[in-house]
Amino acid sequence: MCYPMLDVNCALALISATAVSFIFNKCKLPVVLGFMVTGVLLGPFGFKLIADVETISNMAELGIIFLLFMVGLELSPAKIRKMKLANLLGGVGQLVLTTLAFAGLLMLFKAPTIVAFVLGGVLSLSSTALVMKSIEEKGEKDSSMGRLTLGTLIVQDMAVIPLLTFIPLLGEVMKHGTFNFPVFALGIVKAFGMLGLTIMLSTRVIPFLMDKLAHTGNRELFTISVFSLGVGMSFLTAYLGLSPEAGAFVAGIALSGSIYCKQVISDTRPFRDVFASLFFISLGGLLNLPFIQSNFMSVGCLLLMILSVKTVMSLLAFRITSFSWHSSLLASACIFQVGELSFMVMHSLQKTVQGAPRIEAWLHQWDAPIINAIILSMFLTPLVVSLLLGPLASFIKKLTGKLDGAEMMKTHGLNNKIMSTHTNDSVILVGYGPVGQQVAKALQMENIPYHIIELNPSTVKSLQTEGIPVLYGDAAEPELLKSAGIMNTQLLIITLPNAHACEEIILQAKLLNPEINIMARTKFEATILPLYDAGADLIIYDELETGIRFVQHALAILKVSLTEANFMSGVLREEFETQYHEITSLERLQHNRQLILLGNLQLEWLRVSPKSPFVNHTLGNSGIREKTGANVVGVICAINADWKEATPTLTLAPFDTLVCLGTLEQLGKLRAYLSPELFEAEEDNEEATTLIGVLSPATHPTESTTTTDAEQ
Repeated sequence: MCYPMLDVNCALALISATAVSFIFNKCKLPVVLGFMVTGVLLGPFGFKLIADVETISNMAELGIIFLLFMVGLELSPAKIRKMKLANLLGGVGQLVLTTLAFAGLLMLFKAPTIVAFVLGGVLSLSSTALVMKSIEEKGEKDSSMGRLTLGTLIVQDMAVIPLLTFIPLLGEVMKHGTFNFPVFALGIVKAFGMLGLTIMLSTRVIPFLMDKLAHTGNRELFTISVFSLGVGMSFLTAYLGLSPEAGAFVAGIALSGSIYCKQVISDTRPFRDVFASLFFISLGGLLNLPFIQSNFMSVGCLLLMILSVKTVMSLLAFRITSFSWHSSLLASACIFQVGELSFMVMHSLQKTVQGAPRIEAWLHQWDAPIINAIILSMFLTPLVVSLLLGPLASFIKKLTGKLDGAEMMKTHGLNNKIMSTHTNDSVILVGYGPVGQQVAKALQMENIPYHIIELNPSTVKSLQTEGIPVLYGDAAEPELLKSAGIMNTQLLIITLPNAHACEEIILQAKLLNPEINIMARTKFEATILPLYDAGADLIIYDELETGIRFVQHALAILKVSLTEANFMSGVLREEFETQYHEITSLERLQHNRQLILLGNLQLEWLRVSPKSPFVNHTLGNSGIREKTGANVVGVICAINADWKEATPTLTLAPFDTLVCLGTLEQLGKLRAYLSPELFEAEEDNEEATTLIGVLSPATHPTESTTTTDAEQ
């Protein structure tokens, strides 16, 4: 049986890509890189299983049309609005400076002026797929560097539209070696006409069509109509003499503002993945290994030029737009490569300048070295990003930390003088974001002194104005930790979500004070063990705590007793945490601080507030049994966390934790005596407070089981 060649090649490419990508995934390498390696192996410069370059080009063109459609679809106005203006301005600056720099260098290589600027724009683009995938894997997507990188990539993706719009004009304008103004003016009119058409489609036509299609209730009709829109726009722009790829991109942007955008993305994502894989396979097939070997110097120099010029110009643009040295350097180094969209612009350029001898001659000489240098830059991306955000992260932070610190303190008029004395009961709180603010609020309510280390200069200035002891800077710096009183501090709480930053802080803190207790948090399970190995005493895993909250409230809604729900939560937490560190008997009781005993009796842990009338009284003369009906079976000393038997002569001190036995009513009365300043607030909303307080298990031996602890 005979099959069309394209079908056979596509089938071979996809089957091979599946096997190679599986291996890459097992090796924790980007799957996109696996697609490109597949292309290298199958292509005309590898094992020649797909020997026809034209076939590879057709695969690339088909893949890029659908890839651009999906890129436009995900480039929604809402997503752009969420980006801070500074991040987008940084991207604009990067694009302009890099384009000008490359254009100037290309003109030194005798490139025609218009071609130099177009190729300068091409080389200024970066790989959104590779960079964001690598950053997400390192957990840096939400960092300041990650947001800056994303904003820059969004600007670059949007810049593809004018590039694709004006490239088809080059052939007509330069065919006879002279500037043809009427033809150029007609092209400008077409471009603005397409912009107007896009706006009209986005605001008028597409919402109406999508609404009608959605109300048919036919999912197949809805999906095929979406693809028809993308293909139709491609044909329309091609008919107007513009790039068909630009039409697909514009169609995606037009759909992105629709209320049905999420459904469209969901329905079309499998197709996007298939066509995108074909595109990246075709890129690998274009990597000409024999050519690189025979032209090593020219390709190598071009690659070095791309890496150095793009990194330097990006760094300059980000610094001009007032980004920190740390974010600017990392973001610049991450976007050093030339991206996947540049191949489509190059392909469009090659097709549209046919008939312009001077441009054709120059491109014929340089297109192969440029294309191979671009592909090599993409191959280097996963390795470079992994190094920057892995082994080299500490070095880069030290390199930029002092520059950023001095600059920020001078700009914002900050000072790093602690406003209170250090005591053994004090806490150092690293990070004053949403999590840090909750911790600080609880510490303040319990009258526990604390010192804050924060990297946001505006936050530091605000806290200093309020008289709160705060230091500006990177908590991984030993001198800053010493200034915060690390040598005399009992507890260090790190609320930063960045696991690599946490690990560095933990290592430095343990070197300065080996006896200090350290609590930290992480978003990713893979980073839990390294943080414990670094010296952390407790790691709060965001996903685990979220899951436990779901369990607690689900069981409450399903009428499971509060005691049972709390017990189940403790079991789940203990089961997870035993994978990473040894659970002590103290922690085990703490995980299940309310245990089912006999009938309606329960065992609960209650903390002694400094304002409690029982402070400095012995258990014998406190009258706990007579006043509340509850029994104290043990006491955990606040000073050294030692367990003490509940004897009549035992004196209660502030922040001691009592292990109490009684009914819910008896324990409620005892809680009122132990924390009188909170009991009044509890009475205002008794039912909600009881529910939250019972459902939230303690996570530290010295934490209170009061409303404050529950809210935290």
